[in-house]
Amino acid sequence: MALSKSFLKLLKERQTNKNGTQKRLKKATKRLFPLSAERKYTAQLFAYTLQIRKQITEKLLPRLNSWFRATTFDYPDPVDSTLKLDDIIDDVLEELLRVLEIIDLDLQPSENLVVQQAESIGFEVNQFNKVQFEKSTKSVLGVDIFEEEPWLETQLELFANQNSQLIKNMTENELQRVSGIVQRGLQEGSGLESVTDNIEKSFGITRRHAKLIARDQTSKLNGSLTKLRDQELGIKNYVWQTSGDERVRASHKALDGKLCRWDDPTVYYNENSKKWVKRTSAMTKVHVSQDVNCRCQALADFSDLVE
Repeated sequence: MALSKSFLKLLKERQTNKNGTQKRLKKATKRLFPLSAERKYTAQLFAYTLQIRKQITEKLLPRLNSWFRATTFDYPDPVDSTLKLDDIIDDVLEELLRVLEIIDLDLQPSENLVVQQAESIGFEVNQFNKVQFEKSTKSVLGVDIFEEEPWLETQLELFANQNSQLIKNMTENELQRVSGIVQRGLQEGSGLESVTDNIEKSFGITRRHAKLIARDQTSKLNGSLTKLRDQELGIKNYVWQTSGDERVRASHKALDGKLCRWDDPTVYYNENSKKWVKRTSAMTKVHVSQDVNCRCQALADFSDLVE
């Protein structure tokens, strides 16, 4: 629900000089990134990846030696050897599947806990974003703004559901990756040491993925809330603001300082032609924070509210 006409009139009066000219709008305070929430979420996901590692280390790795010894036994008769080896590998793979099912089941309590923690992170990001929104708004308009937010519950539910699925996928992907490593090792005759090393590398993949989830999902929720709060207030445009370091991707750096529209992520305001134009091939075609791992922020343009 946008601001009432009477309130907008009041804002415009506050921004008008006695001679009828418009006062220069104050610059909005920079909206900060919810870094504390991101770090907390990263720590929670890291703790869960350690549980995955612990389960695999305790329940699967001790069995590898007997599995590989069974599949490397030499039989006198080559034909008999091939037949027996096929049967042994089938038996080992069945046991591998049972062990992975046990690990998956034993991980459920830890998985459920981190899913609940993700839901709490959503609430924390919302509170942080709301404070940043209120500070930015008051720094320009000089008044406190109170909005109805009928969309908020849905946004937080979407965040919780999305992250629940990402966490479940992280578990499934790790177990499937370990299963594939063991199966290939058995079928290709890889050494036990090689298979163990590859499983260790797989743990690293899961940990890096957990870090990506925490950063990306925190940023996406923060960006979505910024967009919705701006639009609820009646703000139509924003200035793209990068984090200003060497990690900023080129397609985002090309938009740094450019005026963008909330209703169309494919355009920007060209200062030379004084009109909205399509973003170039060097620019991303999505809103702030919607690209994977984006750390950019949207600086609200309040001019439409008071002009």
